[in-house]
Amino acid sequence: MKGLEVFKGKWMVFLMMIHSIPIVTGCFEEDMEVAPLEAQFQLLNASGNPAISFTEGEDIIFDYRIVNSGNEDITWKGVNEGQIPIFPVFSVWKNEDKLPFGSVYDPSLILFDLELGRTLAPGEEVVIRVTWLGDLNETEVNWGGVSYPGNLSLPKGKYIVEFEHMLEPTKSENFHVHVYLDFEVI
Repeated sequence: MKGLEVFKGKWMVFLMMIHSIPIVTGCFEEDMEVAPLEAQFQLLNASGNPAISFTEGEDIIFDYRIVNSGNEDITWKGVNEGQIPIFPVFSVWKNEDKLPFGSVYDPSLILFDLELGRTLAPGEEVVIRVTWLGDLNETEVNWGGVSYPGNLSLPKGKYIVEFEHMLEPTKSENFHVHVYLDFEVI
């Protein structure tokens, strides 16, 4: 009898799974109509290659992209305040404490105009590519503008770049990105 109860319980779970498949599939298909956004963030060395280790004196490129990988336009409004630093860098001490070191721009010098929002066509991407030392030849910002604060080369040590970014697409849930990337200068 106990075996029958276990079997009956498993059978009920199986039936519930079968009945829930159309519901899940229906939601999934509905969500597929809204084009997805993807975020990509990486650090690049002076040669433009992805890296997490840099030589002292070398410039560091911060490359952030939001890509519409779907088949429909996506419109959003930004919810980050303009005074939040982009790509803040923290130094890591031996006891693993992290202390703010600086950013690629001074928030008091620039205000990203996020309130107006943006529409991103299928396959299109938004790029914020800036450098620690302010190399305008390596800078690409097609969303807002940038004014470099005149950073000096990072000294030898361990660092973290950490930031959050959120968008409010008009047809889907909020798009939230949290980046936490360790790197070092040797």
